[in-house]
Amino acid sequence: MAATVLSSNRAARAGATAARNNAIVVLAETNQLKAASARLDRVIVWSVGTTFTIDVYDTATAVVSAATHVWAWVTADGKGVFQLNLPLRDGLYVVTSGTPGGLCLLYD
Repeated sequence: MAATVLSSNRAARAGATAARNNAIVVLAETNQLKAASARLDRVIVWSVGTTFTIDVYDTATAVVSAATHVWAWVTADGKGVFQLNLPLRDGLYVVTSGTPGGLCLLYD
């Protein structure tokens, strides 16, 4: 099952030209959320699961590597709101593994 992706009509922040998007992930899965330049604003983890991991890549394809890996989270990092404001040149690709918890990614 792919992430549930929602979008709004209002701009993400002053000066933004794109609408804000939200992706909710509650499974161990792979998601291509955007295949173009993007900005990962925030990751909200509300349930940590067991051995749950989140890996974020800056790529427009399923080719993931250390060169495209830009952010990671593991269960031990705990619940939280992670304000990233991370610019991505090629796209937003997210891989979750382990026994899932729940998270929301906010991006534009």
